[in-house]
Amino acid sequence: MHLHNILKDKGSKVFTISPERTVMEAVDILVEHNIGALLVVENAHPAGIITERDVLRLSRRDPSLLSTLPVSEIMTRDLIIGHPDDEVEHTMAVLTEAHIRHLPLMVGDQIAGMISIGDLVKSQL
Repeated sequence: MHLHNILKDKGSKVFTISPERTVMEAVDILVEHNIGALLVVENAHPAGIITERDVLRLSRRDPSLLSTLPVSEIMTRDLIIGHPDDEVEHTMAVLTEAHIRHLPLMVGDQIAGMISIGDLVKSQL
């Protein structure tokens, strides 16, 4: 099975945020949409990803920064990217080895979707 099969059921909507927005604004979007990660986009290109874990680490370090610190300060910059034609089994191995839970999918320079480890497990059940 390929990732594009998951996107057919899930949809290709990807929630994004700009790197200059605050971490609290990211939290608002995460909570509003019940999601675990946001793709950070700058000039229509992925610049990083911010996850619930990033927010938790900041909250533990200094919760007063949530409302003032820009997303760019805590986002992961070195993105691992997938492609809709990638196999589910391969993708599960990539996420497991990299210890990540969310994978942006790209076709060329276009964002094609976002897959979570939960999406992958669900596809196998």
